[in-house]
Amino acid sequence: MQQLIKEGVGIRGISRLLNVSKTTVLKKILKIASKVVKPPIPQNITIEIDELKTYTQSKTNERWVVAAYCRETKKVIDYKLGRRTTKTLQCIIDTLLYANPKKIYSDRLNIYPKLIPKHLHSTKRRETNHIERKFLDLRTHIKRLGRKSINKAQRDKYTNAILRIYFWGISLTENKESKSLSYLN
Repeated sequence: MQQLIKEGVGIRGISRLLNVSKTTVLKKILKIASKVVKPPIPQNITIEIDELKTYTQSKTNERWVVAAYCRETKKVIDYKLGRRTTKTLQCIIDTLLYANPKKIYSDRLNIYPKLIPKHLHSTKRRETNHIERKFLDLRTHIKRLGRKSINKAQRDKYTNAILRIYFWGISLTENKESKSLSYLN
């Protein structure tokens, strides 16, 4: 099922392909996500941080995925789903500051200078290209995050579970090593 999620197959699509109900798929996604372990954040790294706008239930209910990308490991090391507020950003920034980063690159959102120490923070042009590229891939693979999509997440917990699987679940290359393909792990 992780492979189907990472390949951009929606909930109803997974339901049809595996011949199980939509409710079963949602329960299984939550179960898989609960088993996914967030990797530890490395020390002394260069970080890019950015936000991605999405919706829950309707276009009036905005949600933001704030993610931190490590340039050295080329992976998302932390994320937070919520409103675009100081509180949401503070959660992720505090976690990153414990990792003693070399530098934190961000866009010019006016909240960042208040949260990130000046000697660590930079807003130079093109310094967030990697995280922006990751967000484009994310929008491509997960339909509910698309800008013009009619697909909307019904609940934050499902979006959060899918993001957790996408960022830290088993990668597709790891799965190729095992010859058997089990969709309902």
